[in-house]
Amino acid sequence: MFGVGAFNVFLMFSVMKLVLITIFATTLAYAADAPITQDELVRRTQELYDAIVPGNQAPWKRYFADDCIFSDEKGRTLDKTKLIADITPLPAGYSGEIKIGNVQSRISGDAAVLSYDANETETIFGQNLTAR
Repeated sequence: MFGVGAFNVFLMFSVMKLVLITIFATTLAYAADAPITQDELVRRTQELYDAIVPGNQAPWKRYFADDCIFSDEKGRTLDKTKLIADITPLPAGYSGEIKIGNVQSRISGDAAVLSYDANETETIFGQNLTAR
């Protein structure tokens, strides 16, 4: 990897290691009296993806539990403080987005599983890349 925090996080999503962590983290902040829906899970997950490129830490702070454990493809295990610190804007010359598609979910009580394709596009110094 390139050693750039947000870029590492961006690539981390393309290998889909965040799916279950996202689901469990997004359910934690939901109002206890309002059952979570697939639409809400998708909205929150997309909000996390949309926050990567600009380095917007706010949704990551909001949706991840204070005692979360996050493991990435480089073998790092991060607590919430380290995970949030790793969310920084992509460097100059880098851009992209990740859009969720082919969504399915199973929600039972206070447990939810969200399955989706993460359709990624990146431009790195003019070179266009895509991944699913």
